[in-house]
Amino acid sequence: MNKVIGTTLSELLSDEVKPPAAQKQEIKQRIEQFFQEGLADLKKEKFMQAAVKIGAVVLLAPDHVKALNNLAVAYYNLEEKEECISILHRLLELEPDNTIARENLQALLDD
Repeated sequence: MNKVIGTTLSELLSDEVKPPAAQKQEIKQRIEQFFQEGLADLKKEKFMQAAVKIGAVVLLAPDHVKALNNLAVAYYNLEEKEECISILHRLLELEPDNTIARENLQALLDD
């Protein structure tokens, strides 16, 4: 079973289990670490590694708009068009006025 800071991923995502405050802070720090490492991988054009790290951020923080945007970029560069489109739809659910995401989605749909 996948472990994240001593708690299973399914437990972290469950509404029934509430980690203690210290553990929540540790999880937030880990999310930020994954995000920053994913951004660094994107800049180095290591798109698969970026997708894995930023994907972990989205699993732990599904409403992390910056992570969703960068995950879409990683999938676009991996030529995973359908996944990219799905992520952009999710991003636009959270931020309907995000013109960059809307333009990127339209470009993909027109392609």
